[in-house]
Amino acid sequence: MLLSFEKISELLSSYGLNSRTDSYDRIEFFFRDRQTDTGKRNVVTQVKSLQNGEVNGYVFVKMLREYDGKTTKMGHVSLKTMTESELRALLEKVLPHYRFPTKKLS
Repeated sequence: MLLSFEKISELLSSYGLNSRTDSYDRIEFFFRDRQTDTGKRNVVTQVKSLQNGEVNGYVFVKMLREYDGKTTKMGHVSLKTMTESELRALLEKVLPHYRFPTKKLS
């Protein structure tokens, strides 16, 4: 069963992700205090409920080798057809790559 917008929001929030709305009324889910090695904070981007009841959005997976060649140019995969268990499994793989930044030595 495909996920509703509310279920996706609830699920992502349960992992400690913050949300904000972009200028196109899409929701971004991110960590305020963690980032990838490349400085990326967004975990899930462009989440939006569509008129037909489906939900569109993308999970950043560029750091996962198993997705090489299966992502957008920006390193995302669509969550549109994911079930709850598939999204949870993907988040379990992705989230460990978001770490607290280390302080730079002066």
